[in-house]
Amino acid sequence: MCEVTKLSLREIISAVRGDLLVGENIEDCYVDTIYAGDRISDLIVNASKNTLIITHIANLSLCPLLELFDIPAICLISKDYPDEKVIENVKKKKGVLIKSRFEMFETCGRIYQQLENNRSI
Repeated sequence: MCEVTKLSLREIISAVRGDLLVGENIEDCYVDTIYAGDRISDLIVNASKNTLIITHIANLSLCPLLELFDIPAICLISKDYPDEKVIENVKKKKGVLIKSRFEMFETCGRIYQQLENNRSI
């Protein structure tokens, strides 16, 4: 887990050249914690109301996490499109679902670089 100074979802989408799959009015959406992982048990332990989750999990396994925690945003990194049930759950929770164009290492690296750029301003 990486605790960060607030980083906007707009900045994250730009950094990972992401597609916004679900979400409205993200201009005022910020996260201050980022967790990248693929084990549901780890995601549950590290989920919070200000956490961006970065994961390959794009199927129904992600739904209980969405239902239990008030996660503001999820960034998917797999090449697969997310399951429709995942999209419905994110919409219902009024969350944000981002699709990165990169795999885990590069996605995390690009977000880290954005954070470093923000710190040097």
